[in-house]
Amino acid sequence: MNKYFKNSKIKVIRVKEGRKILKFKAEIVKKNLLSSNESKVKKGIREFLKYCWGDFGEDFIEKHIINTNWALFLREDDRLVGITAVSKKNILNKNIYYLEFTGLLPEIRSLGLMGRINSILFNHIFIDNLIKNGKLTVDIMFISPNPRVLGFLAKVAKFMYPNPLLFDTETKKIPPADEETWQIVEELIRQSDKPNRILHRDGCVLEGSYADMPWLIYKKDEVPWYRNKLVNDFCETYLDYQKEEGKEFIIRAEITLRSLVVYYIKEFLNNFLKN
Repeated sequence: MNKYFKNSKIKVIRVKEGRKILKFKAEIVKKNLLSSNESKVKKGIREFLKYCWGDFGEDFIEKHIINTNWALFLREDDRLVGITAVSKKNILNKNIYYLEFTGLLPEIRSLGLMGRINSILFNHIFIDNLIKNGKLTVDIMFISPNPRVLGFLAKVAKFMYPNPLLFDTETKKIPPADEETWQIVEELIRQSDKPNRILHRDGCVLEGSYADMPWLIYKKDEVPWYRNKLVNDFCETYLDYQKEEGKEFIIRAEITLRSLVVYYIKEFLNNFLKN
């Protein structure tokens, strides 16, 4: 299998689409392991982003994908079809693994690949966290308006805020963020490229990320809905996709090795029963 990076590791992912078996290559890259193919890689990333959302520019690619601690590049044959990138941050004396970017081509978003590639990266994060921090519980944060991402994380997290599974369908609310989570979220935004964005404690909803890139906001018919209606109702209530304002959640989660193993077992049993 072709590699684009030195000393990277490749994992093969197989998924079913109807009666067909689709095969993808997930290439995991650690920081500072770009090979002589750097310009080719950047070009491929930029073309991927343009196809999915629009041109983010080279500065974004450098900061949020190339110069992260880990990046996963998903390919079908030799075509780049997905990217996930993670950085390590220290926020208020807590070691946080921050998902800088995650995305799949629109035509493969319904195949369950998001959970598969994120779980591969979680394995690397767990090992690093155990070696560097001596802990079995991993603190993860990311910003996203994507119901499928929230739905996946809600299934594997020991703790998560905002947790869509706690959504009260009568009051249309979840509890406000606890004090520690709120302080960490505020500090994350203070350290960001756009520190003056509007931030709400109720649901940790963020506004104003896409004022200069409105084409990145979900259109009404483009929202990647999750298979659990409760998750979708929560996201629709708090982000109001119909208004196309570009709101998103800042998510903080704690994942343990046990919670991840339980998720793997459930997914295996679900796939086994389907077959």
